[in-house]
Amino acid sequence: MQDPFLGALIRGLDNQPDGIITLTLWVGSSIITGTAIPRDEYYQRFAAGIRIASERLMSEEDGAINANEMMEIGSKLSMDNDERRDQPDAIHLKEPQLVTLGNPLNKTVLKGVVLRVRLDSVDAFMLGSLG
Repeated sequence: MQDPFLGALIRGLDNQPDGIITLTLWVGSSIITGTAIPRDEYYQRFAAGIRIASERLMSEEDGAINANEMMEIGSKLSMDNDERRDQPDAIHLKEPQLVTLGNPLNKTVLKGVVLRVRLDSVDAFMLGSLG
């Protein structure tokens, strides 16, 4: 079940084109920290990643079919869908960090990555980052 406060935070973020907020999420046994971004920015970044991957696949002989399928998915994801804007189902993070507990905390930064985390999979959260 999704936390109503976290859902309200993400709904507010999704409705502000230039909004960002730093969050730490506990998802199962994983700790993820990062900058939450609006849904539309996530779709733009994801679609750009698909375009880059598609160009690489198209350069391979057998990759054209997969590349075309990926481009179709990217187009569908980047289309604006106002019906869902009031009921977000995911948190979108750019360059998330996977946190490993220890002394000191170890963070693995995933540069250039955008991550989508289902709201109902978050066990706990806090504003800000660890360490």
